[in-house]
Amino acid sequence: MKAYLVTALLCLMFIVGTVCGMGETVSKLVIADNGVSRYSIVVSEAASPSENHAAEELNYFLKEISGANLPIVTDNEAIKSHEIILGDNLHLGQLGVGVDFEALGSDGFTIRTQGDHLI
Repeated sequence: MKAYLVTALLCLMFIVGTVCGMGETVSKLVIADNGVSRYSIVVSEAASPSENHAAEELNYFLKEISGANLPIVTDNEAIKSHEIILGDNLHLGQLGVGVDFEALGSDGFTIRTQGDHLI
């Protein structure tokens, strides 16, 4: 259920084309345009089955609505620009984004941007 909710929220963000937080400046990320994307989906090399499933579902729905097929890669590759970072992984740590996964619990999530990264 959690994976589907996160996927739906990310797809909604894609359709609207903006990512914003309360009290923050609105920033625009273009994940795909005309069936082409510069983004990849990054999961931990030790990702759980649900995290891997969420990455596959996100890729599936983004392809359905945009025509773009995003590669799913692990965090053992070097960090690059234009990444969608799912779950706790090395790229998240390298960006210095603090996410309190314990406070999120098993059903919590957060959506953030840092430059051209979607977290």
